[in-house]
Amino acid sequence: MIKLKGTDRFFPPGFEYIPELRRALAAYSAAFIAAAIGYLWRFDTAFDALYIFEDRVKKLIPGAVMDDFCDLALPGMNLFPAVLLVMVFFAATHYFYHYQETKSIYTMKRLPKKPLELHKRCLAAPLAGMAATVLLFFLTLAVLYVHYILIVPEQCIAPGQLERLFLAIKEVLTYA
Repeated sequence: MIKLKGTDRFFPPGFEYIPELRRALAAYSAAFIAAAIGYLWRFDTAFDALYIFEDRVKKLIPGAVMDDFCDLALPGMNLFPAVLLVMVFFAATHYFYHYQETKSIYTMKRLPKKPLELHKRCLAAPLAGMAATVLLFFLTLAVLYVHYILIVPEQCIAPGQLERLFLAIKEVLTYA
C-alpha cells in the first residue's frame, strides 16, 4: 500500500486514502475539462460569427461584438458544485468508516486529550478538497478569461467584461 508521509493523521485510522485521492483528482480533472470544452465550443461559435468570407478571405465584420465572457464560460462550470458534493460524500464516508469492521470509533472516543480528533480525521481532507475545488474554479475562470482577452480582437470586446464576471460571481455567492 502506498502512503504519503504525514497524511495519515488527516484520515480515519487504517483508511485507504490513496483511492480517494485518485477519485478527487479525477473529479477535478473532469470539472476542468468539461469547463474548458464547453467554453471552447461556445467561444468558437461566437468567434466565427465575428467574421464573414469575401472572395475566400476571412474578414472581420465592421462593428461586430463578441459575446460576453460570462455567457461563454459560466455555463460550462456546472461540474464544480458536483465536485463539492463529492467532498461532502467523502466526509460522510470517513464518519461511517469509524463504525465499520475496525470499529475505530472506540479508539477515537478513548483519546482523552484530543476530543476533536474524530472530526479532524473525518473533515480535514474533505475541507481541503473543497478549498481546492474553489481554487480550481477561479483558476479555470482566470485561464479562460486570459484566452478570451488574447484571442478576441480588441475592437470586438464589449467593455466591462471583468466587471460583469465579478458581478456574476457575486450573484452566485449571494444565492449560495
